[in-house]
Amino acid sequence: MLNGLNLNLIEITGLLVGGLALFLFGLDLMTRGLKAIAGARLQSLLGTLTANRFRGVLAGAGITALLNSSTITTVLLVGFVSAGLMTLQQSIPVIMGANIGSTLTAQIIAFNISAITPFMLAGGFLLQGFAKRELLQQLGGVVLGLGLLFLGIEFMGDATRPLRNFQPFITAMQEMRNPWIGILIGAVFTAVVQSSAATLAIVIALGSQGLIPLESGIALILGANVG
Repeated sequence: MLNGLNLNLIEITGLLVGGLALFLFGLDLMTRGLKAIAGARLQSLLGTLTANRFRGVLAGAGITALLNSSTITTVLLVGFVSAGLMTLQQSIPVIMGANIGSTLTAQIIAFNISAITPFMLAGGFLLQGFAKRELLQQLGGVVLGLGLLFLGIEFMGDATRPLRNFQPFITAMQEMRNPWIGILIGAVFTAVVQSSAATLAIVIALGSQGLIPLESGIALILGANVG
């Protein structure tokens, strides 16, 4: 019992590590599929949309307003960065725009990602395993990877949910409002795990639970780029 909150560290660690593994495996599947399907054409389009910061913010807000989910926008960005279709620096204005788009649409429809994840997993598996056309198989890999990404985020969200009322964690998050501390933590964590995608995954999970403000998330992402 810590500060009146009973934290099951084994369960939290298991969900966090398992969710991260699913996220990274899904990211690998989605990355390979995106490279095979789009490649240079998508890279050119993304370059146009993020040619400057203002365009990037508008693109993030617009995409999030259409999808009604900043999580989907952010996950897609992680896939694009991992596939080498855009840089981490290009993604930051889009993430800021996604936060704006999420604020604008939050009251319209509550988009429940967990409700569609099983359909994405099933559809992606069937396409990848049984489709005869190579393009459909690659598309299945993207859909399956995206489903695994969302499942991983859900697991990590479940792992971090008990931390909402854990005062030492809340205090640590408040300390990260200082951008330099966030950048340092992001850089050190990325250097240790040797994966900026892992850092991004945890930032997304914390953000989905409202445990981390946008400024801290951006600082951690910048640190991940340094690490």
